[in-house]
Formats: sequence, structure tokens, C-alpha cells
Amino acid sequence: MTSGGENNTIYVQPGRAIIQGFHYYLDETKALAVSSNLDGSSSRIDSVVLRLNRSSNTITVAVVEGTPAATPAEPALDVTAPVWELRLANLIVTAGAQAVDPAGVLDRRPFVGKRIHTTTNPAGLDVGSIAFNPADGQFYGVTSAATATAFPSMDSLDQAAGAVVAAHAAQADPHPAYLTPARGDDRYSPLAHTHTGGAAAQTFTYCYQGTLAPGAGTFRVYNDSPAAYTILSCRASVATAPTGAACIFDINLNGTTIFAVPANRPTIAVAATTSGKNTAMSVTSWPPGGFITVDIDQVGSAIAGADLILQLIAA
Repeated sequence: MTSGGENNTIYVQPGRAIIQGFHYYLDETKALAVSSNLDGSSSRIDSVVLRLNRSSNTITVAVVEGTPAATPAEPALDVTAPVWELRLANLIVTAGAQAVDPAGVLDRRPFVGKRIHTTTNPAGLDVGSIAFNPADGQFYGVTSAATATAFPSMDSLDQAAGAVVAAHAAQADPHPAYLTPARGDDRYSPLAHTHTGGAAAQTFTYCYQGTLAPGAGTFRVYNDSPAAYTILSCRASVATAPTGAACIFDINLNGTTIFAVPANRPTIAVAATTSGKNTAMSVTSWPPGGFITVDIDQVGSAIAGADLILQLIAA
């Protein structure tokens, strides 16, 4: 996204985006008009957004105008059905400006997935970063300040798979037909299947990148297995802690909350970054064909909180 520095115009370059599961493709540069800032003393922040309208079945690029202030804030986005806005950039429109300074175009695009850094000092990156260390050939996740944890190697994963094979062999019906050779003749990995020996717990993850905003979840995770899952626990965590009020989330099964007691919903307290492990679900059986959604019921009133991961453990 660029500004020519004249004519109150901002230029959005060609590209692709996903908004609420819908694909958008801009095949040519799009010029957007930016209103002059007639305030004589205060700057304002405008936002370039991608706007989905489910009523008209359209996706458009638009400018949302902010309000001049001594300490300007980016304008709130419309995330009320049937409209959903996704922030692409902020524009600093200085007092009395007739155009946007190119230096005042600030990238705010939320990317799908995470960038993988290359560095010999992964612990020096921000919490939540992923890095490849060429010195030892390992991938690392930065789990806390100045702490990087190596991801499991393929060898360790194969060893874990071998343990699964051993566990199957201990069953009355080890059904070896459901095991397939992995990287070596003596190491195996299990294919998806069911048996009477008890199912291993699985983690289902919901991610929300960027500043949190209240809203009903629309992304669905289905149980496509032939058997019911038992929901064991859940945990919500954020990269940026809320202030002013707690963040509260809800988990729905087929559109209905699994928390009969509202106070038991996953809650991240003010200044905290995790709800802790939550086992207070009222509904724990997730039948075949059933789907899970996640609602954001409340965010911080001063700082909303940002970059949510909600983990659901089921077996």
C-alpha cells in the first residue's frame, strides 16, 4: 500500500486475502480517496479495510475515517453482521494535511500463519515467534521472555510412534493392518482409527489473530471420526493481555454452549495471558458429525487483548 503524497489518494496494490473464510483477489492497483484533515492542531488515524457484506455478497476495499485528537486512535471496525471489516493499514493524516505522507502508511495486515525467522539466537525474538537455528538445524518456539524451546525432531516423533505401536501390540486386538511403515523398517506411525483400548487425547486449536473483538464464532471444527469424542479440558491464551476488564470466551457444540454455568466459561483476567486449564464443562460428549465454534463474549475495556489461541483437548 502506497501514497503518492499528493491528491489525497492512497494506492492499494494487487493481492489476495481471506476474510471470514471468503477469498478476495485484487487484480490491479486500486486508488482510494482520503479526506483532508481540516483540524488545525490534531492529527487523525484513518484505516484502510477490507469490508465483507454478507447481505450484498460483496467484498470491497474502503477507507474508514478516524477522529482528530491530541493522541489519535485507530477507528473501530464494523464487525456486526452482516458486515465484517478487516484492517489492512493505518494512515496518519496530520493536522491540516491535504494528503497522506508516504511515511504515514502503517501496515496492519494480519497474516495467515506465522513468519519463520532464521537466527542463531531464537531466545532474542518476541514471545510467540518461531525460528530456525542454522547452527544446530533445529526449529524453536519462543515460549516466554528470553526462553526458546526446540520443537521435537522427526527421530523423537518416530520414537513416540513406536511407543504407539507397542501399545497396540499389548491390546487383545492389535490390528496391525492399521499401522503403516514410516521412515524406517522398524519404526511406524499410526493411521487414524479406533479401537477398544482407549483413544489418545487430541488438541483442537482455534486462533484469532490481531486485536480481539466481541462476536459469535463462525468457523466450525467438525468431528468427522466414527466415534464420539470426550471433551477433557480447554484453555484460552493471548499474546497481549487485556486491561480494564477480563476476556471471556464461550465454546459451543452445534450452536449451544457447553458451559451451563456462565461463570465457568474460559476467562482471562485483567493483565493475565491465560485462563489456565478449564475442566468445568457441562457438556463433554462431542458426537460424530457435531461441530465446535468459539465465541468472544467479552474483551478488555482499555486494552482488548490480542492474538488468541483457544485449545480444546478431547479423546
